[in-house]
Amino acid sequence: MKNRMLSKRVYFTVSSLMMLVLFMFQFSGIIRKKYNNFDENKYAVSEKNDLNNNNVFTVLTDEDKVVKSISGYIVYIGDINTKTGNTVYEWCNYTKRNLLVYKTVSQYHRYNEKYPDAVLIDSDYVNIDSDIDTFSLLTDYGINLVFCTLPSYSAISENQRFEQLCGISPHRESVNASGLKLYSGFLLGGEAWYTKENDPDGKFQNMKLTMPWYNTSNATKTYMSAVVESEDGSKIDNEDQPAVIWRKSHDHAYVFCINGDYIKDISGIGILTAIMSESKDLDIYPVVDSQSVIVNNFPMFSFENDDAVEKYYLRNTSSLLENVIWPDISNLAESTGARFTFMAAPQINYSDNNFVSVREMDYFFRLFSEISSEAGLTTTRDDATSIDEKLTADAGIFSNYLSNYKFTSIIARKDELENVLSSKNSLIDDVNTIVTDSQDYGGTKLFSYVNDNVINVECPVTSDKYTYSDDFRQRCFQTALAYTNIEFNMTGVCNPDDEKELWNEEIKLKSTALTSYMKNSKMFTKCSISQADKRIREFMAADYSYKQNSSYVSLDITGAQDTARFIVRLRTGEVENVSGAVCTKVEKGVYLITAQSKHVEMTIKTE
Repeated sequence: MKNRMLSKRVYFTVSSLMMLVLFMFQFSGIIRKKYNNFDENKYAVSEKNDLNNNNVFTVLTDEDKVVKSISGYIVYIGDINTKTGNTVYEWCNYTKRNLLVYKTVSQYHRYNEKYPDAVLIDSDYVNIDSDIDTFSLLTDYGINLVFCTLPSYSAISENQRFEQLCGISPHRESVNASGLKLYSGFLLGGEAWYTKENDPDGKFQNMKLTMPWYNTSNATKTYMSAVVESEDGSKIDNEDQPAVIWRKSHDHAYVFCINGDYIKDISGIGILTAIMSESKDLDIYPVVDSQSVIVNNFPMFSFENDDAVEKYYLRNTSSLLENVIWPDISNLAESTGARFTFMAAPQINYSDNNFVSVREMDYFFRLFSEISSEAGLTTTRDDATSIDEKLTADAGIFSNYLSNYKFTSIIARKDELENVLSSKNSLIDDVNTIVTDSQDYGGTKLFSYVNDNVINVECPVTSDKYTYSDDFRQRCFQTALAYTNIEFNMTGVCNPDDEKELWNEEIKLKSTALTSYMKNSKMFTKCSISQADKRIREFMAADYSYKQNSSYVSLDITGAQDTARFIVRLRTGEVENVSGAVCTKVEKGVYLITAQSKHVEMTIKTE
């Protein structure tokens, strides 16, 4: 075959195309860099609102005011200053209910004036022998009972009337289960098996598995049960497994029982919300609708441990951050749909001679802007540096290179809240959200005002590793509030002490955890911390009421907020013909309503 030479015409055409492609890539990079307003926090303006502590819903606890109020209310038999009492109070606050608290059920007499939505009971404040008549009277009146904890096994086994009230028969005083099964239709997210079959190495199981064994009787419905293996290896049917959360149906009311201390943690709000939805054909309640991820101490702009990084990663810190860690984090953000907030750490050690890399700061803030993320501040520092000293040093850095960037959030330890609030440093003039990290989480709150204008948002879950208990708690938060705030802690990544702390191991654990925790929240909104802040303020300010007339439902919203969001749960049927709001189906029988006016109407299509 003869060799063919390229003609001048073909050569010119190919060269022109190559030059055009090169120009397009170069030109797009120039345009992207020129119009990337990386030195401005767009969320500081777009998500700002004027709602403050003066606008929040207030739970009424005075007996006369509660009975006369148009809002619904809960009766709690127990002590509001206990962990269970705290969860009940916070749940009433979130669901816009008032609350009456009594140390004994015999003190509650006003049920015939105005029925409560339910009577919640801490068994530590119950004598089932003397109180059983009152419990039976309340159910005869059509008032639902919720036992947030149960009396002792011995007390129950000696009182047949209480067994009948709860729909149980005691089987064994204590059993060590191998796992738990959560049935679908209770918490959002569907069925879940927290068992060793899904965790053969035992890396995920950290739930409490020792409990009394109660079998449920007729007219009961089980929402969660333990998984117990028989001694002879034979299979135990689901209906014979130890009940953990269940309901007994009486002629006029339900009695719900919780076999464990789940309500002692704030995630118990999800169980209480699901219980209320199970007690009626239609339930409507307000939610935040916000899913946020806080990346703590990333990126770092001062290369203080280059020797250790070189030893373990065979590259310098800059290369590790840009070419190894960032691609993994950005891919994880894309795959989960999350909108990360990066709590950047200019320095950790303020007493050494390592200076901040301006090039690194410029590089990452441009990347934040490109993926529509936002940056916040952190109080992480060496022990010799005070918070004010750190903020002063950071203010000098940011004022020189990012003078237009308004930081609206900072992450701190719980014991640093007062120091941050009292600081006069100009760097935090625009901060209206203080995030407290997961290590300080006490299980009592999710968010609250710490002064008139600043809210504290806690991180109840970390992405350090996936666990069954955190998965269950995430489902509870999603059910109660369509909300989560997960900490993605990066503190030790650039300070490795051994090979177990290397990024390739860390990212496996973190990505497994984050992907698992967020898989059941696809229909909810992914937010930066400023976006979450705005939605939290709107949620805390909102109040509402709704009426149902056959298939027609009207929802009226009060409060100072512009927008409110609600979950609608149906036992049967579908929501259709919604006016005044945007309606999104979350799963079967569950809808997210984003109200666009103070009055919303919808119809329920029956099956």
